Amino acid sequence: LALTLLQKEYQEPPALKLSTTSLKLIHDPSRASHWLAASVTWRKSPADLALAATSASPANGFSPSAATASLSTWSALHSELIRSRFGPHMIIWGP
Repeated sequence: LALTLLQKEYQEPPALKLSTTSLKLIHDPSRASHWLAASVTWRKSPADLALAATSASPANGFSPSAATASLSTWSALHSELIRSRFGPHMIIWGP
């Protein structure tokens, strides 16, 4: 019964719809989408996004080469994510 309820409540994270520049930071869009939905640390600032994403790559779907990206590239990605459904108050569990 509990598993059935969890399956009903689960919402798949949104697909990443990003600019070509931002997508260069991503190795596995599906995995990155799940990581972004589950993590709150990246939402504070572009620098926090860069630190969190690169420290967990490539397991989180971000490319290891993203560690060399400029802060302006991370700022652009952060802005795109905040404007998308990954905004600051995204909830993936619930009705």
